[in-house]
Amino acid sequence: MIISHKYKFIFIKPTKVGGTSVEVALAKHCGNKDIITPVTKYNPNSDEDKYIQPVKNYKDKGFFNHISPEEIKKKIGNRTWNNYYKFTVVRNPWDQTISRYWWKKAIRKQVIIKKVILNLFNPKAYKFVISRICNKKNKTNNFNDFINIFDKKWTNTLYYFDKKGNPICDFYIMYENLDKDYEKVCNHLGIPYEKLPKTKNKQRKDKKHYSEYYNKDTRKKVYNLFKKEIDFFNYKFESK
Repeated sequence: MIISHKYKFIFIKPTKVGGTSVEVALAKHCGNKDIITPVTKYNPNSDEDKYIQPVKNYKDKGFFNHISPEEIKKKIGNRTWNNYYKFTVVRNPWDQTISRYWWKKAIRKQVIIKKVILNLFNPKAYKFVISRICNKKNKTNNFNDFINIFDKKWTNTLYYFDKKGNPICDFYIMYENLDKDYEKVCNHLGIPYEKLPKTKNKQRKDKKHYSEYYNKDTRKKVYNLFKKEIDFFNYKFESK
């Protein structure tokens, strides 16, 4: 998340929508009094482009990476909230869910490897590995299993709409048109446009079209969970 007093904008950052790329690009233009929350560090296993993310002024008021619009508004007050240009990123929820599925697989693998390395000669570490593999709550190798434990808190609805269902932002960058929409934001704010860095794009190992992951039931479940943004942004379940 970024609050720029220099350019008078608020970048709201949902999850699994390419937000890190936008945040890294914007941060380079921010002033000393602007607020920039931390993002995950560059990792060659997940990031195609190398980056260094400066962080500024986020600790005092308790700002953090995926903070909700409601919390931002409480911290900065109505005057700043109403007068600053607010924008975020939206993504086709069926595609976004696949991105989260691969992210969970990567995180699960990292946890298991770290546990074994730190406890290389401890038999309990291997019991942990076996339990993680066998425990259905942590099972992510199968997409259908992942959908069955999909948590509603993973949806981004609260980043796009207030409690009355009204849209929050002045502009919504479409993930499917990420660079061109980001350029529109830059032009509006008077920020020099540069092509967005590619971040967090290596975790999705299987590049097949998202529609190939779904059956009728899992497709419907995602629709029910993301109904508000699917209908408002007119997203469709598309075939490759």
